[in-house]
Amino acid sequence: MEKIDLSKTAVTEISEETFRGCKNLKEVILPDGVITIQADAFQGCGALKSVNLFSLKDLKKIGSGAFANCISLNEVIIPESVTTIGGGAFANCISLESITIPGS
Repeated sequence: MEKIDLSKTAVTEISEETFRGCKNLKEVILPDGVITIQADAFQGCGALKSVNLFSLKDLKKIGSGAFANCISLNEVIIPESVTTIGGGAFANCISLESITIPGS
């Protein structure tokens, strides 16, 4: 599966290791109501290029290793609502060229 669109769901949390190791996953569209992305939720999704976090106005927490080893991820914009980013959340994202972290 290359694309997952959860935009029309009532999901408020992406649980630990939900998409871990989905090597062919290139794009994820999350619903506006997501509050937490738990540890290792997308860890090892090597083809992942696109996750729009900026539109998640209620997002508070990005867990440890949430996007670790997403080697194709090249840009991340974190919304102002985020207050916690776990250790190694973006570890080994070797293509990451830009990350915007708010003052919050």
